[in-house]
Amino acid sequence: MFKRHHYHADLVATQFLVRRELLRQLLLFDEANLAPLLAGEALVMEPLRQLETVTRATAEAVFFTNYRLLGSAVYQLLRWSHEELQAGTGAEAHLRAARANIRLLRLEEAGYPDPFKAQLAQCLALVGTAPQVPAVGAVVQSLLALPFPTRYAFEEDPLAELRQAAASTTPAAETAPPLLLSAEFFIDDEPWANPQVLEPAAMYAVRGLLTPNYWPAGYDRLLLGPVSTTDSSLYSLELAEVRPLPATTTYAVSGRVVFPFPQHRPEDAYAIKLLAYYESPAGERLPVPLIGYHQLLARVLSPDAAYIPTGFSALNRVALDIVTALHSLPRLAKQELADFTKLLRGVLNYQGVCLQQGIYKAQDNVSENAFRDQLIQHLSGLDYLGEHIVKEAEVAGGRVEISFRGMVAELKVEKTISDRGKLLAKYGPQANTYASTNTKQLSILCVLDLTKKTRPPAPPQNSVQLCTPTLHGFEGTEPAYPCRQVLVVLEGNTQKPSAYSRAGKTSRSTETSSADD
Repeated sequence: MFKRHHYHADLVATQFLVRRELLRQLLLFDEANLAPLLAGEALVMEPLRQLETVTRATAEAVFFTNYRLLGSAVYQLLRWSHEELQAGTGAEAHLRAARANIRLLRLEEAGYPDPFKAQLAQCLALVGTAPQVPAVGAVVQSLLALPFPTRYAFEEDPLAELRQAAASTTPAAETAPPLLLSAEFFIDDEPWANPQVLEPAAMYAVRGLLTPNYWPAGYDRLLLGPVSTTDSSLYSLELAEVRPLPATTTYAVSGRVVFPFPQHRPEDAYAIKLLAYYESPAGERLPVPLIGYHQLLARVLSPDAAYIPTGFSALNRVALDIVTALHSLPRLAKQELADFTKLLRGVLNYQGVCLQQGIYKAQDNVSENAFRDQLIQHLSGLDYLGEHIVKEAEVAGGRVEISFRGMVAELKVEKTISDRGKLLAKYGPQANTYASTNTKQLSILCVLDLTKKTRPPAPPQNSVQLCTPTLHGFEGTEPAYPCRQVLVVLEGNTQKPSAYSRAGKTSRSTETSSADD
């Protein structure tokens, strides 16, 4: 009997979706924080199960069974690693399950190309056997390099029709392609940042765009709702239902969200998993996998809370804004951000003290050595910095003014330039060079501004800026491990408050005289 091959666009598209989603998750792999990957398991495994089901009567069935077993092994391995880090009691069970799934793979029957089969075998060998401990990071890197083949043509089982005829005279219904629903969400007309920073007890308008691959017959409503382990009393999310419309491929959905209470820590985030399903007039529900925004992440922070205490409420908010922005920086190590936050807190505390107490008032000739020693003395007195502050560490043949657990704070005294952008252009590259040489993505540039002050100083929070340095070789793009720098300017050579009043009167008198002339 002749073998028949058919091209199924939906099945090919589903393979691409699975591959892209799996790669997207593995590229975000962080062994210290596996919860986001585990939360997205259904986005990979559900389409794989559907592919296995709809191809069961074809010669390609073993291909998709292997695909599903491999995916299951990967997530079981990730769960093992997660449980190990959390001291969970079920870690060993996940590792045994991962290895059991690998043993069930039928590599010889799937017809893989020999180079791929060898590469896959090397990847699976990294999982090892008891009592070996897998190197999860190495497994992930091996999977990322794995060129998993795609099936474009599907060979029908030559005996499938005979089996169906013997089982029933009723012709079998055509198998529907797997359901998929793409979702995008916006809040107050801006894309939901995931995590989105929100204020407590504020109601936000939520808008979404939903794109199904098709609307199943017999169902007249599409509904989305939250399903989460987060206590429902901590949030309220309401989304309107969607009805089918003729010749429509993308549907708009609206709703609202409110979080009554702020979080205790800025690094935490609420996670609201979304469940989508079609509903028939009889109340029957048909779940549909979500791709894109399958969950909404939110950081609910009170603007009045001292999450990052600097000793000055206005500077607390600046520090929180900066650290919140840095949380979304790709591949930034948690420990680096924690150390950077402590050093930034200390520098901002000194900035506030200098302005409030007039430490450098009427001083126009402070040396960098004196500035450094005074700042080090201040930072060393803070209990969260203390003995870990290092003076003039040598890095890349240069001397870093201040370092804290590898984090760099470069100090400068400036007597002619007050423009903040020009200060960054002049001194920023040096601080960033020290940080990069120290394998850090973050750095601080602290400048004591001793220029002549003819106008009163701005509130100090305006002199704290988060910027993106321009790096050699990446002038037009952002590298995989991007850098950020914080500029902190301390106002020196300030005058007595009354002096600015006299200066203002003199200026107005000069303007009046010029007008009279």
